[in-house]
Amino acid sequence: MSILFRILFLTGLGLLAGCATPIGVNHVGMKRAYEQITANTLTGPELSADTKLVLARYDLARLQRYAPDVAIAKLHAVACQETRRDVLFALAEISYAASVSYAEVTWATVHGQANQVTAPGQRVARAYGFASAVYAYLYLFGEGMEAPPDPFDRRFRLACDFYNRGLASALKEEAGDNVDLQARTLRLPMGSVRVESTRPGFPWTAAQFHEFVAADEYFVRGLDQRSREPGLGVPLIAIPDRAAFGAQWPRYYPTGLKVPATAFLRVKGTVCDMAGNGLQATLELYSAYTVHEVEVGNRRVPLETDLTAPLAYSLQKSIMWSAAIAQLLSGQQLIPTGVYLPQPYEPGKIPVVFVHGTASSPVGWAPMFNTLQADPALRARYQLWYFIYNTGNPIAYSGALLREGLAAIIREIDPAGQDPALQNMVVIGHSQGGLLTKLTAVRSGDQFWQNITTKPFAEVTMPASERDLLRRALFVEPSPSVRRVIFISTPHGGARQINNLVQNLSQRLFTMPQQLTGLAMSLAKLDNPLMKRLHGKVPTSIANMKADNPFLMTLRSLPVNDGIRSHSIIAVKGRGPVETGFDGIVAYQSAHLDGVQSEFVVRDGHSCQANPLTIEEVRRILLEHAAGSGRTATGVNPPSAPIVPSIEVD
Repeated sequence: MSILFRILFLTGLGLLAGCATPIGVNHVGMKRAYEQITANTLTGPELSADTKLVLARYDLARLQRYAPDVAIAKLHAVACQETRRDVLFALAEISYAASVSYAEVTWATVHGQANQVTAPGQRVARAYGFASAVYAYLYLFGEGMEAPPDPFDRRFRLACDFYNRGLASALKEEAGDNVDLQARTLRLPMGSVRVESTRPGFPWTAAQFHEFVAADEYFVRGLDQRSREPGLGVPLIAIPDRAAFGAQWPRYYPTGLKVPATAFLRVKGTVCDMAGNGLQATLELYSAYTVHEVEVGNRRVPLETDLTAPLAYSLQKSIMWSAAIAQLLSGQQLIPTGVYLPQPYEPGKIPVVFVHGTASSPVGWAPMFNTLQADPALRARYQLWYFIYNTGNPIAYSGALLREGLAAIIREIDPAGQDPALQNMVVIGHSQGGLLTKLTAVRSGDQFWQNITTKPFAEVTMPASERDLLRRALFVEPSPSVRRVIFISTPHGGARQINNLVQNLSQRLFTMPQQLTGLAMSLAKLDNPLMKRLHGKVPTSIANMKADNPFLMTLRSLPVNDGIRSHSIIAVKGRGPVETGFDGIVAYQSAHLDGVQSEFVVRDGHSCQANPLTIEEVRRILLEHAAGSGRTATGVNPPSAPIVPSIEVD
């Protein structure tokens, strides 16, 4: 039997047996097929189909697998001779692949063998990362070649990611995780580039902010949504040096302040200049709060930003986690009471002030804070602040500190009164924080004082400092800067679990600030029955939230001042009737308040601030406030209109 006959015979048998042909398709389902279509070095070891096509065109596919450095050099030479953008895209991808490969070898060396080869390996990885960023930039913006890439082209977004990740790799310091933004010479595989450093959109000096880490190096936990705006640039977490600020450190900046920023590399020159001295580059730093795009040529280019990673990073080891209980039980201030700005003050943006509840801290607002700041419409109109306080203190006292804190922060950041946005504040309070919030929006006259004694305030003899404290706490005027308030799970009618036993325990266990201890002695001399029941101490916040507490009953009876709009968000557990509902701590009837512009019921427990439906209702209210309208979810109501029907969402 001849060889030819034998081959034909075996081929025929194979076909009869149903063997797969060399070319054909396998039915694998859309997911696996899509993996083949979209494969690239950002998601795995496989190069994209577009890059494979370029490598095959110039017979570099095999060389790229076994000698990628040589293949990159040869393709770079091609790019200098031809004006095809797809060559630059391929160079960006295979340079990024080389950067990853060198970084992986470096990692294995560090953890498996000797450390002394780490730095050279990192330097080579950074050189190829920088080359990937430059090639990607020239692919996106290079002139004198084919038309710019279409944004619907899959390569367009991939090139943006090669730019971002390659640049992040190039800027990383040899030792540690920090990113180096100083002017210096960055190495390329075929040369080097002198990079200048500027801060055109970052309001602080290099001394005040010199420590940066790449946000993409961190996995965020505890927050469901990662707020990220796509674009160009390396999203950064900027860490301040408080010592460099000295006396200039604003008291309203929290200790753990972290600022989201973006580093953008602007390249001037052509691909041929990379091997000589003709390529120029400028590294620009921008605050993610204030600058959202840059101009390249005649094109507006959005900056890549990450707002969630800096927030989570700032809470990683924050003292606020331990402050929640510490500042319930003690009058000592682990964190000084006051209004804080976790983002720099921006004139023209309306402040939204979050007020936490009992045994809590601002960390309870993190999910809502993160979601709201991710909304471009809200971010353009609002700045998010928070108030922190000792939650065991009397509510009237904490309410006075909130009103005074709002007034103080306005005087400090806008002494000339030139920013009208600061007179249009929204205050949002959860649980006890909702009662403090209401104390920014009511006028009490002497009604709180009447709960203590019928003797006129002017006739009571006591030290001047104590008289001043009582005047500030009990004779309430609405905050002139507040225009809207939102109550969430607020016990206007008291908390069901607070009985005489709980009240008395709080009186014995909680310690008060020194100025309140002296005040209690003066009030005891008034022969007040309430003071006797509280063992001669001023009432704790727990005592204040007992359903029959005179202070609470008076506060509930006070209407929100004309000109201030109010809204209620009420949590109800289970699926029973709303009117008899309960969130585990506060009953619906206690949280319900007549006269609000809208009432929203969410099926959840007491701590419903992280519920997406709660956050969406807050978003709706804030959009309404920004528009300056009186529209609610069910219609239009003047400031003092009766309550609108509840909106119940399961």
